[in-house]
Amino acid sequence: MAGKNNRRQEVRGILAQLERSGLTQREFAEREGISTSTLQYWLRRERLEREISGETALVAVTPTSPSTLVAVGFIIECGDLRIEVPRDASVEEWQRLREALAS
Repeated sequence: MAGKNNRRQEVRGILAQLERSGLTQREFAEREGISTSTLQYWLRRERLEREISGETALVAVTPTSPSTLVAVGFIIECGDLRIEVPRDASVEEWQRLREALAS
């Protein structure tokens, strides 16, 4: 069990290095000599563990301009993905967004 905890700490250290590096996942994986799929697996597992433990939180986003505040109900950001959801989005638009995210 101690070995498993050591490995988890090692992986978390690698993921922290990725975050600080400013490199893409592919660039970082190549630099570290690991496969991109392994790195992505570690990232997914870490994200899931944080969600399960309740460590995830919403992050405040500052609008880039006053017009953004009026036009956008809220913004979802995850890595390089940015989704701006209109304040007046219809039920159908929400359903399409949910379906797109699920695919």
